[in-house]
Amino acid sequence: AVVSTQSTGCQDKAILESLPYILQLNCGMSSSDSEFWQHQVLIHKQEDHKSCPQGSNCSNSECKLSHGVEQSSWLPLNFHIKAPNEQGQGSLQFARGLFDDKENSKAGVFEYELCSVIAMIDAPGSQGLMLHSLVDRSYHQRQGIDDCGWYLFNGCSATGTHNKEATSFGQSWKTPCTIVYKQVKLPKELFHHSTPNPHELFTPFNLIPGPNLIPLGANENLTKGELVGIGLSVDPAPSCILRIVLVRGQGVHEGIPFSHDVCPTNYAPEGHQNVKLLYFKIKCLVDRGLILVGHSITKQLKYLNIHIPAQQYIDTAELYRPPHSGAVPPLQFLCPRILEVDNVPGAHNDAVFSLQLYEKFLDLKRAGQFEKTLKAIHSE
Repeated sequence: AVVSTQSTGCQDKAILESLPYILQLNCGMSSSDSEFWQHQVLIHKQEDHKSCPQGSNCSNSECKLSHGVEQSSWLPLNFHIKAPNEQGQGSLQFARGLFDDKENSKAGVFEYELCSVIAMIDAPGSQGLMLHSLVDRSYHQRQGIDDCGWYLFNGCSATGTHNKEATSFGQSWKTPCTIVYKQVKLPKELFHHSTPNPHELFTPFNLIPGPNLIPLGANENLTKGELVGIGLSVDPAPSCILRIVLVRGQGVHEGIPFSHDVCPTNYAPEGHQNVKLLYFKIKCLVDRGLILVGHSITKQLKYLNIHIPAQQYIDTAELYRPPHSGAVPPLQFLCPRILEVDNVPGAHNDAVFSLQLYEKFLDLKRAGQFEKTLKAIHSE
């Protein structure tokens, strides 16, 4: 908070000028906090049935009775803080809900909304942290999704949820440890972010050794529209390691991988850093306008829990899907018939063959032979 001092005669008066855009409240610091939250839920349920005589016209900011709108939780989804005026007149006021006093100015009013809750889970056979987060509404507008915007992040899994679940703490096994509010109206400059430099992400320090891997050179640029092959494979048990390889689609080192990432499939805590680095790498490629080419890449991205604009990836499994069929042909089927090579399973080979299948698709399209070839290989 920004506070200025105003001198009035022999007294100095503190004037609140602004509050932080983000309020992060730390709780769940002791074992007794779980009982505290459960107790507040019980109190809230009792108060929810007591109606205020003035209803929605009540002006008492400290009134805890129901005003015709049932609160889903003791924890408010939004609130506002009204600061004293510039002359220091009035007191600091806090109230649930957004400011809706049409007769008075919004000057000095700070409106906040709940945007994320981190809860500690302590149940038999399940311990850890989970995040309930409010995704920016503009994302759902762009995607044409009618949703309340709340998501539950548990490990690397993300599922849609509701604000009632995010603010539900009546269970003994769920205790909030961090609660975050943000101002409803945030300046646009807060959302400005710079695209990561590929030479910082794809350095030998951030690369795991792999066959034929050559890191990006100092003079090697990734430009918009370039193709990058992506391959994904899972090592057999007991290791169950997920391997992701990125391969150049053109240039002197065409077909040579420049990134090799390894992540545990069980999302163990020690592998979270690897997953985060992988996300940054793919984001870097997407932000620079590169196009990812992979076989069944649609399923791979869903498995990795990554969203990429449809115009920035090419799924060769869909390109070679037979007409009026739900089955997609595997690489083991396409490689001998289209590329005249045998496919050796592995993330590197999958990425290379995906690029070659796409190039062959373009050649057949230009020659007007693709539909004929597709019909021939699927009629064998």
